[in-house]
Amino acid sequence: MTPDMEQEKIDRSHELILKISSLIRSPKNMKREDMEKLADDILYWQVEFGTYLVEAEQAYRFLIRQLMEKFDLSFAAAENQAKTEQEYGIYKKIKYLYEVAEEKIRMLKLVIGSSY
Repeated sequence: MTPDMEQEKIDRSHELILKISSLIRSPKNMKREDMEKLADDILYWQVEFGTYLVEAEQAYRFLIRQLMEKFDLSFAAAENQAKTEQEYGIYKKIKYLYEVAEEKIRMLKLVIGSSY
C-alpha cells in the first residue's frame, strides 16, 4: 500500500469522525421520528466507519508485530512502543468514537422505546 493511499484512508477516517461526531452531538429535544432517523443515520455511518476501525486495528497490530521482529521485543514491550506511534492514535480515536456512537444509539433506543 502506497503512502498516498494510507494518507487517503487517514483523511477519510477523519471525515467520518467529524460526521459521526456531529450526529452524536444532536439536539436533545427531538421528536420520536427525528430520533429514529438520527439512529438510522448513525448506523449508516458506522457501517462505513467499521471498515476503517478494522483497518486501523490491523495497522496497529501489524506495527506491534514489526517491532517485535525488528528489535526482538516481547509483546508487552512492542505494544508499549507502538502506543507512541501514529497508528495507535488513529486506532484509539476511531475505536472510541465508534463506541460513543454505539452508546448514542442505545440511548436513542431507550428514549424511543419509552415514547410509546
